[in-house]
Amino acid sequence: MLVSTFISVLVVAGIFYSVFSWQKYQQALAKMMAIDSRITLEEDNKHNLEIINRDGSPRLHFRVTFKDTPVGKPLSLGCDWINPQGEIIHQNRYQTRTVEKEIWHSRCRYRIGNSSIPGTWKVEIFSGDRLLREQTFQVE
Repeated sequence: MLVSTFISVLVVAGIFYSVFSWQKYQQALAKMMAIDSRITLEEDNKHNLEIINRDGSPRLHFRVTFKDTPVGKPLSLGCDWINPQGEIIHQNRYQTRTVEKEIWHSRCRYRIGNSSIPGTWKVEIFSGDRLLREQTFQVE
C-alpha cells in the first residue's frame, strides 16, 4: 500500500512538473520577437536584397534575428514563401538546434526559379500560428 501511494505521488508530481514546464516555455515563446531580418543569397553580405533576378535560379535566404528567445530548448519555426498571386509556393518547417542565448539567428531558404512569377513576393516566419516577421521583395 505504501509503495503504490508513493508511486502515485511521483506520477502526479511528474505531471504537474511537465505542465508547469510546458506553460513556462509557452510564456517564454510569447515574449520572443524578431528584431531584424533580411533576404540574402547564399553568401551573406549583410545587405538586404530587395530586387531578385530569377535568372540562374538563385537560392534565397530569409535571415531573421530574434530576441528574448527561450534558452535551453530548440525552436520550432516555419516559413511561407508567397507569390504575387497570394499562393504559398514553398513552406519550410524546421527545428533549430538548442538555443544558447537570448539573441538568436535563424533562416529559411527557397530557390527562385526561372519560371517564378515576377512581381512582389512575401516571406513570413512564424512559431506555431504566431507570425513573427514578414518581408516583401521584388522578383524580376
